Amino acid sequence: MGDTNIEWTDKTWNPVTGCTRVSPGCDNCYAVIQTVRAAGNSERYKDLVNERRPGARRHFNGTVKTHADLLDVPKKWRKPRRIFVPSMSDLFHQNVPLDFIQRVFDVIWDTPRHTYQMLTKRPERAVELAGELRWPANLVFGTSVEDDRVTDRIDALRQVPAFVRFLSLEPLLGPLDNLNLTSIHWVIGGGESGPRARQMKAEWARSIRDQCVAAGVPYFHKQWGRWGEDGTKYRSKKAAGSKLDGRLWREYPAVAGFKDKKAIGEATPPPLTDEQWERVAPVLPGREETPGGTGLDNRAFINGVRWKAWTLKPWRDLPDEFGNWNTYAVRVKRWKEGGHWPGVCERLNDPFVARFVGVS
Repeated sequence: MGDTNIEWTDKTWNPVTGCTRVSPGCDNCYAVIQTVRAAGNSERYKDLVNERRPGARRHFNGTVKTHADLLDVPKKWRKPRRIFVPSMSDLFHQNVPLDFIQRVFDVIWDTPRHTYQMLTKRPERAVELAGELRWPANLVFGTSVEDDRVTDRIDALRQVPAFVRFLSLEPLLGPLDNLNLTSIHWVIGGGESGPRARQMKAEWARSIRDQCVAAGVPYFHKQWGRWGEDGTKYRSKKAAGSKLDGRLWREYPAVAGFKDKKAIGEATPPPLTDEQWERVAPVLPGREETPGGTGLDNRAFINGVRWKAWTLKPWRDLPDEFGNWNTYAVRVKRWKEGGHWPGVCERLNDPFVARFVGVS
């Protein structure tokens, strides 16, 4: 846990270890190999993988361990980081208790300086538990899809109330020529590494890239794995390279946690729901019938502030639907001086806004 070689993140955090095979994408799982290696030095990784049998792959045995003593680790990282959680398990595994998932989400909420990346092969459980969780804006939530046999996970992901949703099409084991990228904000693709790596064909990767470009969705081509773009099996994933058609594809969603990267697309927050508005409206300044009151004017204003907090773009780029951009900076300052933002942020549950207006 800590520093990582995974290209699209900075740190890993593993308050949960252990898993269960659910589909062919789990075969040759890197986490199984790392768990076997770590088991000799740490109780956290012992007895999580099946016994070795000649000629058979090793898999997780279904045992899952939670580690409450690791929950506060991200709080000790003062510098903002992109954190993959967990990299050695699936937080939405059926054996992870709801109350522990809630505690992980609370840590994410309490550390808005970080951007968290979470992957699951069980998005249906995330949908089932969605109403029991506080979904923080600094969580980038995704599902893994290796071929067209498990594309139902994408439909489930769309039902998850995450602010940013992404697909990890890795290891890519078959073509995905008809992706529905509605409400998807980022796509990562890649081939399999390791001695038993299965080939990702170049036309599969090109098809995914072209679909992302057409839909305006950022595409990140992570690696070819052991099989290169030319169909040759190389000695290592490094030797096979990462370029697709002669260039690196390293695009990220346009949200605050990725502003130092090549960010494209528009992963903007959805407008306030009626339920959110009902929570926030009572603490806003003004009266319903006056400009700057608690009616549509304030609702548009908060939506505009959320757009700014998420994208970090200049106020002058504010979409027209949010009103006159040149009044926003003064109004944000006026609300700060009036002490309104703490109450708004408490009820809004949006860490990006809290960070932007200076509410801890």
